[in-house]
Amino acid sequence: MKIEFRRPSRVDDLLTIETKTGEISGARAHLAQTIWRGGDILVEARVECALIDGDGRQRRFTKGGKCYFVRKTLEPEKRSNAV
Repeated sequence: MKIEFRRPSRVDDLLTIETKTGEISGARAHLAQTIWRGGDILVEARVECALIDGDGRQRRFTKGGKCYFVRKTLEPEKRSNAV
C-alpha cells in the first residue's frame, strides 16, 4: 500500500470511502482508494492485492473471481455503521 494522509478525521465524522478498480491480472488486483469528509479528501491510497491460498502461495483468479471487483454502490442510508 502507498498511503497519503492529507487531513485528520474525528470520531463522529461521516466519511465516504471510494474504491476504484485498476488493473486485474493473474493473482493481483490494483485499487485506488480515497476517503472523503464532505468535499475534503482526507486520505488517498494505492493498493495492490494478491490472492493467496491457505499455504501462502499465490493463486490465479478464476474466471468468475474477478467479479469481486465490480462496481457496487451503497446508498448512504443503507451503509453499515459497523467499524
